[in-house]
Amino acid sequence: MTGYGSLSDLEADQDRTAFAARRRIDEADEHLGFYRSQITTLLEAFYAVAERQGVTDHPDFRSRFHGVVQDTDESFRAGLQVVSELEEDFHRMSARHLDEREEFFARRQDPTAR
Repeated sequence: MTGYGSLSDLEADQDRTAFAARRRIDEADEHLGFYRSQITTLLEAFYAVAERQGVTDHPDFRSRFHGVVQDTDESFRAGLQVVSELEEDFHRMSARHLDEREEFFARRQDPTAR
């Protein structure tokens, strides 16, 4: 931890860091939701065209379309995992912030402490 002159300096720095991390998590979550929405819309439109063409019952179409749906679902789950990891990092950072505050108070009480 860097030496902070005051508790308010420490808290301001921690607040900035926490705000930036929370913003990244929220943006990642929003982008993931947008991705999911756009992919779903695209798949539905593609399926509707295929249905109008009468190919939705063809085994090759069904197999390939199912594969595309599985791939997009897998990508979405991978994105959810990334957001989950960002959340875990945020919680670890929050715990570290508490430790830094405790260390700050300990240094105030005992200036010879590390």
